[in-house]
Amino acid sequence: MLRVNAIFEEGFLKIMTQVAREEHLSRSELIRKAVADYLARHEQNRQNRKRQKSVAEAIVVQDALRQKAGDWDGVAEVRRWRDLPAGRQDPR
Repeated sequence: MLRVNAIFEEGFLKIMTQVAREEHLSRSELIRKAVADYLARHEQNRQNRKRQKSVAEAIVVQDALRQKAGDWDGVAEVRRWRDLPAGRQDPR
């Protein structure tokens, strides 16, 4: 492990020491846990932003396809094909 020096306000350090005692941790362990939790949340937020961007891009593509399709009803088309008698290939 590497050593890092940090400067804290006195009041903050007192609270941190109290919490560390309550949790049966050293201050160093408390800081490591706090930083690990922060980094995990940061990574989760990064993944969420990436997912949101992908969804937004997919919505743009879907909207473009919807406009290009016009009045075409895909569900009705699938139902026509599904309901064809056996051996028939064209629903029209």
